[in-house]
Amino acid sequence: MFERYLSKRRQETREPQALAVTGRDKVAVLLQDYATLSQGVEGIRGCLLVAGSATQVCALEAVLARRVRQALDANQIRIAVFIRTGQEDGSVDPGLNAKHTALLMLALLQGMRVVGKAGRQREEMMAIAALALRLLDRHAVAAATTAFCSE
Repeated sequence: MFERYLSKRRQETREPQALAVTGRDKVAVLLQDYATLSQGVEGIRGCLLVAGSATQVCALEAVLARRVRQALDANQIRIAVFIRTGQEDGSVDPGLNAKHTALLMLALLQGMRVVGKAGRQREEMMAIAALALRLLDRHAVAAATTAFCSE
């Protein structure tokens, strides 16, 4: 069941990702996809990876726990590739650490699925996606640091 779920999700995202031109666009497609899946009935139902597996990884059988970790690692690697692509095409801040930024995006994406279980509205989830995308902009890191330090 888990493998089928992962395969279905990969297939659903493959075409929109292929149509995205820049690395930033590829991240945007991913964020918007998760925003859509994290609201309404689909959001309340939740994500098998998050709701049924990743949050309980320590209690899972070793084989399934390893598959969950591998799926999360694969998603992080895919996001890092999008970020590096964006850095190469000029659509993403070249000063960002792609690996760490990808991990941040992965945590955000999975968190979107968790908060979506509370019945979030489309506007809220799309706003999160738009804000997350701004993290890839050149000025965003300095602005975030300033905001954090001034509170």
